[in-house]
Amino acid sequence: MPGQISLGLIFGGIAGNLVDRFAHGHVIDFLRFYVNRRGAGEIGFPAFNVADTAICTGVGLLFLLSWQKDHDPAGPENEPVKPA
Repeated sequence: MPGQISLGLIFGGIAGNLVDRFAHGHVIDFLRFYVNRRGAGEIGFPAFNVADTAICTGVGLLFLLSWQKDHDPAGPENEPVKPA
């Protein structure tokens, strides 16, 4: 299930970027959060792309899943026999 979610994020992000490229000629789904301070300019978080965020999250999740220990439900009786 987590593997399906990660692949869904990756392929969804790719599809989102492709749709923007074909429809608008460039990617348009950027978010930018900031606060205007009186006389001091603005302070905020850098702008980021929603589709790229989904791709990076999916890849990160795949890395975490690949580091997981494999659980062998059959137990130790299925271990390979070592030659004498």
